[in-house]
Formats: sequence, C-alpha cells, structure tokens
Amino acid sequence: MLSIIIIKTLLLSSISLYSTQSSQIKKITFYSPTLGIEKSFNIYLPDGYNDTNNRYPVLYLFRGGEDEWKDRGNIKDIADQLYSAGAIGEMIIVLPGTRFEGNFVGFPVNLLEPGSSDEFSDLGSGKFEDYIIKDLIPFVDENFRTIASRKTRAIDGFSAGAYSSVYLAIQHPDMFCSVGSYDGNFGYLDFDIPHIPGQYDDTVYMNLPLFDPYFGNPRNIEYMRQHNPANIIHEASQDLIMQLKDMNFFILAASQSATSAYKEGTYLPRVKHFVELLSAQGIKNFRDSDNLVLSPSADHNWTSAMEYIKRILPLHWKVLTNNL
Repeated sequence: MLSIIIIKTLLLSSISLYSTQSSQIKKITFYSPTLGIEKSFNIYLPDGYNDTNNRYPVLYLFRGGEDEWKDRGNIKDIADQLYSAGAIGEMIIVLPGTRFEGNFVGFPVNLLEPGSSDEFSDLGSGKFEDYIIKDLIPFVDENFRTIASRKTRAIDGFSAGAYSSVYLAIQHPDMFCSVGSYDGNFGYLDFDIPHIPGQYDDTVYMNLPLFDPYFGNPRNIEYMRQHNPANIIHEASQDLIMQLKDMNFFILAASQSATSAYKEGTYLPRVKHFVELLSAQGIKNFRDSDNLVLSPSADHNWTSAMEYIKRILPLHWKVLTNNL
C-alpha cells in the first residue's frame, strides 16, 4: 500500500513538473550577414512557451548592453509580476543589446564612419539599423513563435534606447504598431536648441566624440538630419504622417526637479520638444507635452526606468491584444 502511495506521489510530481513551464530568458548568438559578425541578444519567453504551439505578440526593448535586462532592473521579474497580477498576458520580449563596452552608445543607425571606432573590434560593418530590421527581427520571427505582424510588434527603450525605439518606429512604421520611450536623448530640430541664438548649438550631438562614427567628424549635417527623429517628423510626408497616426506613442520623461547624478540632468526639454513636433503633425502621444513626467521623483536612472516599464508594458499589451 505504501509503495502505491509513493508511486502515485512520484507520478503527480512528474505531471506537475512537466505541465508547468516557468518563464525564461535565453541568450541567443547568431551570425548577422549585415554586420558580418556574430551578435547576441536576450529573449524572454513566457510561462508555458515550451508546452504549447501558441504564437505570441512581441516587444523589442532597448535597454543598452546584452545583459542589462538583469544587471539594471530584472525584466524577467517585472514581466512575471505583471503577468501574475493579470496586467499583461503571455508575450515575448526581445532585448537586442546594441550598446558596446566603452564610449559607444549603440544607436541603431548605420555608421557613417565605422573606421573611427577601430578600438571596437565587434562592430562589424557598423550597419546597426539594417542589422535590427533585416537580420534580427526576421531571425526572431523565424526561430521563435512570434505573431510576425506589425499589429503585434511593439518597441520601447530608455535613454539612448528611447532614441533607438522612436527612431526605428518612425523610420519603419510598417514594422511596429506601438512605441514607447523613457527620457530619450532626442536631438533638437536641426540640432538647434530653440532658446539659444545660433545654429547647430546642440552640443550633445555636435561635439561629443562618441557620435563621430555615426555622423562623421566634422559632422555631416544632412546625414544627421536624416537620422534625427525631430527632423524626420518635421519633414514627414503625408503618407508617413498617416502611418504614424495609426501608431500608439507612449513617451515619458524624468523630472527636472529630481536630483540626478547624470551629468546633463534629465532630457525633459528634448522629450517635450519632440512631442510638440508630433502634435504639430496631428500625431498623438498618450500624454500631451505638458504632462510628460513619469513622477515628481522620476530620475534618469535604472530605478525610474524600471518603474516606467512597469507602467507602460500593460499599455503595450492592451494595444497588441486589441490588434489580435
């Protein structure tokens, strides 16, 4: 009798073990034909992914380096908590990891002068926009059970990742239905700070050496304009404007009143400037330009970035599921 009880207990344990598959983060390395090198990314697979043949909506989340999903706010824990609370459903999250160690921010822009970053041995061709659009997204769709459609693909990011998410979304509106950004370091229109006399006085983009590989040294102003979200919106065709009006924007910033250890403080004026340009074209952000602060204590740091993603991920989920 005792042996029967033991066998039943083991059988039930086995059923429980294999019928409940927890969420997981996998680090994937693949060869990028565009870059001509191997690149890695992390991917969050929802609870039960290995137990079904279901397909899932997907969020591309730009948070810097490949492993910053855990080192600077554990995305897996956040997604699991939101799922347990019923705030989101099952979804895939891709963390591209375009930042490199050292003085290189990893914007998804094709480098104008990749040779100026010879100290970075892992840049490959430097065509990072093409890598994301032509290599990474197709690879994910082919190798994981995403719902490979614009209507079920979102994008988001923090700081340089916020620039990345917005830039890719407005450059490729056929790829994404929902875009978010927290405290993005957007360039001003024509890289001209509105309240300062003179041209090209946006010193962040005009002077910092880390932008040399992207925009040349001396700067190629026309190339900069082509890759500046502010200029893309300001000069958008009617076709592009109509596409962007069909996109959901979730753009927020840190508070200028917060005590920031970041040398430039927050990017609130830049974010506000960009949202005003959207509004001028009839493109709506979910909040207007006077209501962009995440919270009075929100800062340009990973603690606030975690709070942002906790609030915004359910909004992306709502858009994605409404489109199913």
